[in-house]
Amino acid sequence: MNCIPMSFLENKTVLITGATSGIGRAATIAIAAQGAQIILLARNSERAAQLLAELPGKGHLFFLCDMLSIGEIKIVSERIKQSVSKLDILINNAGTWFSERQLTSEGQERTFVVNYLAYLQLSLQMKDLLLQSQHPQIINTASFYHKQTFNVNDIQIQHSYSMSRAYALSKLYVILITRELARRWQADQIVVNCFDPGSVNSNFGRGQGGWIEPFLRLQKRLFGKKPLAGAKPLIYLASSIPDLAVTGQYFQDTHMAKPSKSAQNDLHAAQLWDYSVELLQKINTLVPLQ
Repeated sequence: MNCIPMSFLENKTVLITGATSGIGRAATIAIAAQGAQIILLARNSERAAQLLAELPGKGHLFFLCDMLSIGEIKIVSERIKQSVSKLDILINNAGTWFSERQLTSEGQERTFVVNYLAYLQLSLQMKDLLLQSQHPQIINTASFYHKQTFNVNDIQIQHSYSMSRAYALSKLYVILITRELARRWQADQIVVNCFDPGSVNSNFGRGQGGWIEPFLRLQKRLFGKKPLAGAKPLIYLASSIPDLAVTGQYFQDTHMAKPSKSAQNDLHAAQLWDYSVELLQKINTLVPLQ
Protein backbone atom coordinates (compact mmCIF):
# COMPACT_ATOMS: atom_id res chain seq x y z
CA MET A 1 0.00 0.00 0.00
CA ASN A 2 1.59 3.26 -1.12
CA CYS A 3 1.12 6.43 0.87
CA ILE A 4 0.80 9.32 -1.56
CA PRO A 5 0.71 13.11 -1.33
CA MET A 6 -1.89 14.87 0.76
CA SER A 7 -3.76 15.87 -2.39
CA PHE A 8 -5.02 12.27 -2.75
CA LEU A 9 -7.90 13.04 -0.39
CA GLU A 10 -8.78 16.26 -2.19
CA ASN A 11 -12.49 16.12 -3.11
CA LYS A 12 -12.87 12.62 -1.68
CA THR A 13 -16.07 11.92 0.26
CA VAL A 14 -15.46 10.22 3.59
CA LEU A 15 -18.18 8.93 5.93
CA ILE A 16 -17.14 8.30 9.51
CA THR A 17 -18.92 7.09 12.63
CA GLY A 18 -17.66 7.67 16.16
CA ALA A 19 -16.09 10.95 15.07
CA THR A 20 -17.00 13.30 17.91
CA SER A 21 -14.33 12.13 20.36
CA GLY A 22 -11.11 10.14 20.68
CA ILE A 23 -9.36 8.71 17.65
CA GLY A 24 -12.38 9.36 15.44
CA ARG A 25 -12.23 13.07 16.13
CA ALA A 26 -8.48 13.24 15.60
CA ALA A 27 -8.73 11.32 12.33
CA THR A 28 -11.66 13.37 11.05
CA ILE A 29 -9.79 16.65 11.52
CA ALA A 30 -6.66 15.23 9.85
CA ILE A 31 -8.61 13.83 6.90
CA ALA A 32 -10.58 17.05 6.39
CA ALA A 33 -7.29 18.97 6.42
CA GLN A 34 -6.27 16.95 3.36
CA GLY A 35 -9.24 18.26 1.38
CA ALA A 36 -11.88 15.59 1.94
CA GLN A 37 -15.59 16.18 2.33
CA ILE A 38 -16.67 14.68 5.65
CA ILE A 39 -20.00 13.02 6.39
CA LEU A 40 -20.52 12.61 10.13
CA LEU A 41 -22.89 10.09 11.66
CA ALA A 42 -23.36 10.79 15.36
CA ARG A 43 -25.99 10.62 18.07
CA ASN A 44 -24.93 13.84 19.82
CA SER A 45 -25.83 16.82 17.66
CA GLU A 46 -24.08 19.32 19.95
CA ARG A 47 -20.73 17.52 19.74
CA ALA A 48 -21.16 17.06 15.99
CA ALA A 49 -21.81 20.78 15.53
CA GLN A 50 -18.69 21.62 17.54
CA LEU A 51 -16.60 19.30 15.38
CA LEU A 52 -18.06 20.62 12.13
CA ALA A 53 -17.17 24.16 13.21
CA GLU A 54 -13.54 23.10 13.63
CA LEU A 55 -13.16 21.23 10.35
CA PRO A 56 -11.22 22.93 7.57
CA GLY A 57 -12.91 23.10 4.19
CA LYS A 58 -16.57 23.33 3.24
CA GLY A 59 -19.46 21.07 2.30
CA HIS A 60 -19.26 18.75 5.30
CA LEU A 61 -22.48 16.99 6.30
CA PHE A 62 -23.96 15.70 9.54
CA PHE A 63 -26.66 13.08 10.01
CA LEU A 64 -28.12 12.30 13.41
CA CYS A 65 -27.93 8.55 13.92
CA ASP A 66 -27.90 6.21 16.90
CA MET A 67 -25.70 3.18 16.21
CA LEU A 68 -27.78 1.17 18.67
CA SER A 69 -30.55 1.07 16.06
CA ILE A 70 -30.06 -0.96 12.89
CA GLY A 71 -33.34 0.42 11.57
CA GLU A 72 -32.21 4.00 12.10
CA ILE A 73 -29.00 3.29 10.20
CA LYS A 74 -31.09 2.09 7.26
CA ILE A 75 -33.25 5.22 7.27
CA VAL A 76 -30.25 7.56 7.55
CA SER A 77 -28.46 5.64 4.79
CA GLU A 78 -31.30 6.47 2.41
CA ARG A 79 -30.93 10.16 3.28
CA ILE A 80 -27.21 9.99 2.61
CA LYS A 81 -27.86 8.44 -0.79
CA GLN A 82 -30.08 11.40 -1.61
CA SER A 83 -27.37 13.86 -0.56
CA VAL A 84 -24.19 12.60 -2.26
CA SER A 85 -23.47 10.83 -5.54
CA LYS A 86 -20.49 8.77 -4.37
CA LEU A 87 -18.61 7.61 -1.31
CA ASP A 88 -14.86 7.08 -1.46
CA ILE A 89 -14.14 5.92 2.08
CA LEU A 90 -16.38 4.47 4.78
CA ILE A 91 -14.83 4.51 8.25
CA ASN A 92 -16.67 2.37 10.79
CA ASN A 93 -15.29 3.63 14.08
CA ALA A 94 -18.17 3.91 16.57
CA GLY A 95 -17.65 1.85 19.68
CA THR A 96 -18.60 1.41 23.31
CA TRP A 97 -18.92 -1.13 26.10
CA PHE A 98 -21.57 -1.88 28.69
CA SER A 99 -21.18 -3.31 32.18
CA GLU A 100 -24.47 -5.23 31.97
CA ARG A 101 -26.00 -7.34 29.23
CA GLN A 102 -29.05 -5.55 27.91
CA LEU A 103 -30.87 -5.67 24.59
CA THR A 104 -31.59 -2.89 22.13
CA SER A 105 -35.14 -1.99 21.14
CA GLU A 106 -34.64 -4.42 18.25
CA GLY A 107 -33.80 -7.28 20.61
CA GLN A 108 -30.01 -7.52 20.14
CA GLU A 109 -27.14 -7.29 22.63
CA ARG A 110 -25.93 -3.68 22.74
CA THR A 111 -22.15 -4.11 22.44
CA PHE A 112 -22.64 -6.53 19.55
CA VAL A 113 -24.76 -3.95 17.72
CA VAL A 114 -22.71 -0.78 18.20
CA ASN A 115 -19.24 -2.31 17.81
CA TYR A 116 -19.99 -4.81 15.07
CA LEU A 117 -23.46 -5.21 13.53
CA ALA A 118 -23.79 -1.48 12.82
CA TYR A 119 -20.51 -1.71 10.87
CA LEU A 120 -21.90 -4.41 8.62
CA GLN A 121 -25.27 -2.71 8.22
CA LEU A 122 -23.66 0.57 7.16
CA SER A 123 -21.22 -1.19 4.83
CA LEU A 124 -24.04 -3.01 3.07
CA GLN A 125 -26.17 0.13 2.87
CA MET A 126 -23.28 2.19 1.44
CA LYS A 127 -22.10 -0.34 -1.14
CA ASP A 128 -23.87 1.33 -4.07
CA LEU A 129 -22.28 4.69 -3.26
CA LEU A 130 -18.86 3.07 -2.81
CA LEU A 131 -19.16 1.52 -6.25
CA GLN A 132 -19.33 5.04 -7.71
CA SER A 133 -15.80 5.76 -6.45
CA GLN A 134 -12.63 5.12 -8.41
CA HIS A 135 -10.83 3.90 -5.27
CA PRO A 136 -13.47 2.72 -2.78
CA GLN A 137 -12.44 1.44 0.60
CA ILE A 138 -13.85 0.55 4.00
CA ILE A 139 -11.79 0.95 7.17
CA ASN A 140 -13.00 -0.75 10.35
CA THR A 141 -11.78 -0.12 13.88
CA ALA A 142 -10.67 -3.37 15.51
CA SER A 143 -8.45 -3.90 18.58
CA PHE A 144 -5.57 -5.96 19.94
CA TYR A 145 -8.12 -6.92 22.58
CA HIS A 146 -9.91 -9.28 20.16
CA LYS A 147 -8.33 -12.51 21.40
CA GLN A 148 -11.40 -14.57 22.21
CA THR A 149 -12.73 -17.93 21.01
CA PHE A 150 -15.48 -17.80 18.39
CA ASN A 151 -18.65 -19.70 19.28
CA VAL A 152 -21.22 -19.80 16.50
CA ASN A 153 -23.82 -21.03 18.98
CA ASP A 154 -23.47 -18.03 21.32
CA ILE A 155 -22.53 -15.05 19.17
CA GLN A 156 -24.39 -12.53 21.33
CA ILE A 157 -23.15 -13.96 24.66
CA GLN A 158 -26.34 -15.17 26.22
CA HIS A 159 -24.15 -17.12 28.65
CA SER A 160 -21.26 -15.91 30.84
CA TYR A 161 -21.54 -12.24 29.86
CA SER A 162 -18.94 -9.76 30.99
CA MET A 163 -18.15 -6.27 29.74
CA SER A 164 -14.61 -7.20 28.71
CA ARG A 165 -15.69 -10.40 26.95
CA ALA A 166 -18.47 -8.65 25.04
CA TYR A 167 -16.06 -5.94 23.89
CA ALA A 168 -13.33 -8.41 22.91
CA LEU A 169 -15.74 -10.59 20.95
CA SER A 170 -17.14 -7.59 19.11
CA LYS A 171 -13.63 -6.75 17.93
CA LEU A 172 -13.04 -10.36 16.89
CA TYR A 173 -16.21 -10.09 14.82
CA VAL A 174 -14.93 -6.89 13.20
CA ILE A 175 -11.76 -8.64 12.04
CA LEU A 176 -13.68 -11.66 10.77
CA ILE A 177 -16.22 -9.61 8.84
CA THR A 178 -13.42 -7.48 7.40
CA ARG A 179 -11.94 -10.66 5.93
CA GLU A 180 -15.31 -11.86 4.66
CA LEU A 181 -16.32 -8.55 3.07
CA ALA A 182 -12.90 -8.24 1.44
CA ARG A 183 -13.31 -11.70 -0.08
CA ARG A 184 -16.87 -11.10 -1.25
CA TRP A 185 -16.28 -7.60 -2.62
CA GLN A 186 -12.87 -8.05 -4.19
CA ALA A 187 -14.51 -8.47 -7.61
CA ASP A 188 -16.19 -5.10 -7.02
CA GLN A 189 -12.75 -3.63 -6.28
CA ILE A 190 -13.79 -2.46 -2.82
CA VAL A 191 -10.84 -2.68 -0.44
CA VAL A 192 -11.73 -3.54 3.16
CA ASN A 193 -9.21 -3.39 6.01
CA CYS A 194 -9.22 -2.95 9.78
CA PHE A 195 -6.77 -1.59 12.32
CA ASP A 196 -5.82 -1.63 15.99
CA PRO A 197 -5.53 1.82 17.59
CA GLY A 198 -3.93 0.37 20.71
CA SER A 199 -4.79 1.61 24.19
CA VAL A 200 -5.89 5.24 23.89
CA ASN A 201 -6.48 7.82 26.60
CA SER A 202 -9.92 9.06 25.54
CA ASN A 203 -13.52 9.28 26.73
CA PHE A 204 -14.34 5.93 25.12
CA GLY A 205 -17.10 4.11 27.00
CA ARG A 206 -17.33 6.76 29.72
CA GLY A 207 -20.33 6.21 31.95
CA GLN A 208 -20.82 2.58 30.84
CA GLY A 209 -18.14 0.71 32.78
CA GLY A 210 -19.86 0.25 36.13
CA TRP A 211 -17.69 -0.20 39.21
CA ILE A 212 -14.57 -0.98 37.17
CA GLU A 213 -14.65 2.28 35.19
CA PRO A 214 -12.41 4.34 37.56
CA PHE A 215 -9.70 1.69 37.25
CA LEU A 216 -9.99 1.66 33.46
CA ARG A 217 -9.71 5.45 33.31
CA LEU A 218 -6.60 5.38 35.51
CA GLN A 219 -5.02 2.70 33.32
CA LYS A 220 -5.67 4.75 30.18
CA ARG A 221 -4.24 7.90 31.75
CA LEU A 222 -1.08 6.09 32.81
CA PHE A 223 -0.47 3.95 29.74
CA GLY A 224 -2.77 5.16 26.96
CA LYS A 225 -1.75 6.93 23.77
CA LYS A 226 -3.01 10.34 22.82
CA PRO A 227 -5.95 10.13 20.37
CA LEU A 228 -3.91 11.36 17.41
CA ALA A 229 -1.34 8.60 17.98
CA GLY A 230 -4.13 6.02 18.16
CA ALA A 231 -5.58 7.41 14.94
CA LYS A 232 -2.27 7.03 13.07
CA PRO A 233 -3.14 3.73 11.30
CA LEU A 234 -6.58 5.05 10.38
CA ILE A 235 -5.16 8.23 8.87
CA TYR A 236 -2.51 6.16 7.08
CA LEU A 237 -5.07 3.85 5.50
CA ALA A 238 -7.38 6.70 4.49
CA SER A 239 -4.47 8.62 2.95
CA SER A 240 -3.11 5.68 0.96
CA ILE A 241 -4.02 4.31 -2.46
CA PRO A 242 -6.27 1.29 -1.85
CA ASP A 243 -4.52 -1.83 -3.13
CA LEU A 244 -6.62 -4.86 -4.10
CA ALA A 245 -3.65 -7.04 -3.13
CA VAL A 246 -3.89 -5.64 0.40
CA THR A 247 -7.46 -6.24 1.49
CA GLY A 248 -9.00 -8.12 4.40
CA GLN A 249 -5.96 -7.21 6.48
CA TYR A 250 -5.39 -6.18 10.10
CA PHE A 251 -3.08 -3.19 10.65
CA GLN A 252 -1.11 -2.08 13.67
CA ASP A 253 0.55 1.31 13.29
CA THR A 254 1.23 1.49 9.52
CA HIS A 255 2.01 -2.18 9.01
CA MET A 256 0.03 -5.35 8.45
CA ALA A 257 -0.02 -7.63 11.47
CA LYS A 258 -1.34 -11.09 12.25
CA PRO A 259 -4.42 -11.22 14.46
CA SER A 260 -5.28 -14.26 16.59
CA LYS A 261 -5.79 -17.67 14.98
CA SER A 262 -9.54 -17.43 15.56
CA ALA A 263 -9.58 -14.08 13.75
CA GLN A 264 -7.92 -15.72 10.71
CA ASN A 265 -10.44 -18.57 10.51
CA ASP A 266 -12.36 -18.33 7.23
CA LEU A 267 -15.00 -20.80 8.38
CA HIS A 268 -15.74 -18.59 11.38
CA ALA A 269 -15.91 -15.57 9.08
CA ALA A 270 -18.42 -17.32 6.81
CA GLN A 271 -20.52 -18.47 9.77
CA LEU A 272 -20.57 -14.97 11.20
CA TRP A 273 -21.59 -13.58 7.81
CA ASP A 274 -24.49 -16.01 7.49
CA TYR A 275 -25.72 -15.29 11.01
CA SER A 276 -25.38 -11.52 10.62
CA VAL A 277 -26.98 -11.21 7.20
CA GLU A 278 -29.97 -13.29 8.27
CA LEU A 279 -30.33 -11.12 11.36
CA LEU A 280 -30.08 -7.89 9.36
CA GLN A 281 -32.65 -9.10 6.86
CA LYS A 282 -35.11 -9.74 9.69
CA ILE A 283 -34.56 -6.33 11.26
CA ASN A 284 -34.52 -4.39 8.00
CA THR A 285 -37.84 -5.81 6.81
CA LEU A 286 -39.45 -4.25 9.88
CA VAL A 287 -38.15 -0.75 9.08
CA PRO A 288 -40.38 1.57 7.02
CA LEU A 289 -38.38 3.96 4.85
CA GLN A 290 -39.07 7.61 5.61
